[in-house]
Amino acid sequence: MFKRIIIILLSVVICCSCGADKEKQQAQFRLQTAREMYAADRFNSAKLQIDSIHLLYPRQVELRRQAVLLADSIDLREAERTMVYSDSLLQLLQPQADQLLRTFRHEKDARYEDHGGYIHQLLVTTRNINRCMLQAVVGDDVSLTVKSYYFGKKQLQHSTLTLTSDELQTQATATPHCFRIDDYYEILSLSEQQSCSILQLVSAKKDKRIKVTLSGKSDYTYYLQENEKDALEQTYRLFVLMRDIKRLEENLNKASKIIELKSKKLTNK
Repeated sequence: MFKRIIIILLSVVICCSCGADKEKQQAQFRLQTAREMYAADRFNSAKLQIDSIHLLYPRQVELRRQAVLLADSIDLREAERTMVYSDSLLQLLQPQADQLLRTFRHEKDARYEDHGGYIHQLLVTTRNINRCMLQAVVGDDVSLTVKSYYFGKKQLQHSTLTLTSDELQTQATATPHCFRIDDYYEILSLSEQQSCSILQLVSAKKDKRIKVTLSGKSDYTYYLQENEKDALEQTYRLFVLMRDIKRLEENLNKASKIIELKSKKLTNK
């Protein structure tokens, strides 16, 4: 009886040993595959192999440690590539934004605003006091706001702005700010999403007639002038450029931190 127990125990030990060896071989195979993928710049595929090692072979501590170091190497290479790509694209876009900004004026009312904004010189409020117009502002925080200005003898209380050109139409709604100085003044400030839709239509139909309809208790219709369309289209281009530049700068900052962190880690491994 005692001999049987010994034999059974030995069998269990041998089976466990064989199982452990097989598990180690499988983990080694996945790690080697990941290294080959890394060498071939197939970083996403290499990461999948590394993740599978941690998931399937939690007891292979040494191989998992090597997998972590390989993952750090991948992160470092990706960050270095991001630095090169983002910097080269930034060098291309920044001069375009700088050139465009020459036709804009920066305005900020420190009493009421945390951020200033860039307004095309043709659309600044002081040059367009007593008329209906659309004004677009690109904020210092890279936000976008389109404002609908109404001036007239009759109050509209317009809460809806509709742009129409050929088959295209876009509509936006908000609560107007209304006041009166002899005549009626109304300002409708749109959200960024609505502002983008408005300026996208202007950009797409810049060479066509664009009708602006203000709707509220009463309606009022007018057409955008050619120079207004140009100014609005340029504002949208400036917004897109500044948004892309901001993202590139954020990517550069993030990649720089990753490079510093991973380089130290790999150096001290």
